[in-house]
Amino acid sequence: WGRVKKPMKLTMAELVTLPKISVPVTLNCAGNRRKEQNLIQKGIGFHWGCAAASTVVWTGVPLHEVLKHVGIRPVDAGALWINFASPKGEVSAGDGTYGASHARQVCMNPTRPCMLAFMMNGELLHPDHGY
Repeated sequence: WGRVKKPMKLTMAELVTLPKISVPVTLNCAGNRRKEQNLIQKGIGFHWGCAAASTVVWTGVPLHEVLKHVGIRPVDAGALWINFASPKGEVSAGDGTYGASHARQVCMNPTRPCMLAFMMNGELLHPDHGY
């Protein structure tokens, strides 16, 4: 479970009791221009053109609050990265999972609004958007 003092699974009901923020964010899809990339080397994923971007107001719990809640261990105990992994079977290629890692100093910085989002434009997230 990693380098935290209180490993736990948070339900949505528990998550929404933690401090929340709302931030307008413009996202640019990592697959933008895949159509052109596929002409050079075929990849997996939707055949996007150049316009996969959107701006919405995300609401969620700042990641530093979640990490404090579970008791992230100190840097000298090796807690340097925050790792995210999907459930098995999320993607059809490879081992069926995907993930990402973010540096602790970014995730713990309250001036960097990384969050576990549960609302988009004032509405609870749908399964297509992560919940």
